[in-house]
Amino acid sequence: LKCIIIMIMKTILIFLLMLNIKLHADDDTYVLEAFLKLTVTGEVVLSDNKNYYRTIKLEGSWKDNLGQIGTTIASGRVQTEAENLSIEVITKSVDENGDKFWAFVKRRIGDLDSGGGGTLEYIDGTGKYKALIGKKCNYATRYIGNRNFHIQKCKFSKELIAKLKQN
Repeated sequence: LKCIIIMIMKTILIFLLMLNIKLHADDDTYVLEAFLKLTVTGEVVLSDNKNYYRTIKLEGSWKDNLGQIGTTIASGRVQTEAENLSIEVITKSVDENGDKFWAFVKRRIGDLDSGGGGTLEYIDGTGKYKALIGKKCNYATRYIGNRNFHIQKCKFSKELIAKLKQN
């Protein structure tokens, strides 16, 4: 029995050490996940039925790895030409405390139906999000019908992460 208790204690200790290492290894990583509904608000399709220009609207909610939650609205354009995709979207997000941030999201190459990724730049903010202005992050998006799952990961300084944790 004593041997089993020691083995269980060692297992718990190893688990806690691994969790602690994982948490501290990601002290400079900011992760935001958004769940958005996409609506096409306008569309022009060329005669080849392959190339198009669409205006879009996105609405949904988000959460981050710091415990913040909020809502997002966005609008922009999607354009294809010679099977290359171009996306430009401006987002406005509001957290549960009323602080806001705006971002410019763009993607140049990829397939809209299978998802893809690109870059996001924070262009404005209020409250704690003012510190994000000018910061850039990578993102990936996957689509299911008119819904998408968006995840962005950013490497920020520990000081910036601490600012973002403030309420």
